Amino acid sequence: MTLSRRSAAKLLVAPAILAGVRTVSAASGNEAYPAKSVRIIVPYPPGGPYDGIPRLIAQWIGAQHGWSIVTDNRSGATGIIGVMAAKQAPADGHTLVVVTTSTHGSMPALKRNLPYDPIKDSWCVTSCPCAAWGNYWR
Repeated sequence: MTLSRRSAAKLLVAPAILAGVRTVSAASGNEAYPAKSVRIIVPYPPGGPYDGIPRLIAQWIGAQHGWSIVTDNRSGATGIIGVMAAKQAPADGHTLVVVTTSTHGSMPALKRNLPYDPIKDSWCVTSCPCAAWGNYWR
């Protein structure tokens, strides 16, 4: 049996994201999750290399659980605009942001006055080392 890329992404990444979402919502005391649409912020343009997998995961989780999951592309400034949109979102457990080695690896070293702290301002839900991206929770 061979697995397609899509099937592999569903099997490896989606359960980890779902487990992280449920863990955080249970810790916050929410009975019914999600209370509103879950937003996945992708800090890059639609159709780019980091856009496909989050959309696929959002579609799969939405279909499996009946959740409304919106993919929100906020491109610009090497991902800083998207990360800042996630940082400024309410900390209610309904916002995820896709981060890369650029947004949380090289930018802290290259930009002196980075408007976010990659360690203090987010919490890692899952990572995908094969694609160098991860989902962070807000």
